[in-house]
Amino acid sequence: MNKKKLLELAHTLRVIAEENDIFSFEQWHENGWLNCKFRYKHELKPPPDPYAALKEAHAAGKTIQCKHWSESHWFDLAEPQFTAAPSSYRIKPEPRKVPLGPDDVMPGCVISLDREHLAAVIATSAYSLSTLDTTRTWKRLMEDNLQINRSVPLTGKWDKDAWEPCYKLIEE
Repeated sequence: MNKKKLLELAHTLRVIAEENDIFSFEQWHENGWLNCKFRYKHELKPPPDPYAALKEAHAAGKTIQCKHWSESHWFDLAEPQFTAAPSSYRIKPEPRKVPLGPDDVMPGCVISLDREHLAAVIATSAYSLSTLDTTRTWKRLMEDNLQINRSVPLTGKWDKDAWEPCYKLIEE
């Protein structure tokens, strides 16, 4: 058979495969030969969904974020459509705990060392804060799950319900 007839036959086979939606048809040239391969469609595995993990997270209630190619920040999506490249999406990271620092705590704040022992902050430095009883690093305050009440220096009044953790949450 000559090359023209082979190409016509390959085209005919491809048309049959596509019309009947039974076969997958591949055709390629290699070393001067025309190669054809048929496969039953039920034998073919669909390619993995590059958005599968994102879709699963969204279904579980996680927030999906998108980053436009021309911008540097991520923004939340209420109903992601997944039409951009997979690298344009991410699951919104959980906020990260970081220790408070000297800009967050001023003299007059109160630290709860335990339920019965409160200590007023008298001094702060880049690395720690000091009360009459103790000096602790910012990291140690966070690790020990201590609480702080900043109501007096912020409002001028004591608020017994203004306790908060000795850390701040940073969104990535």
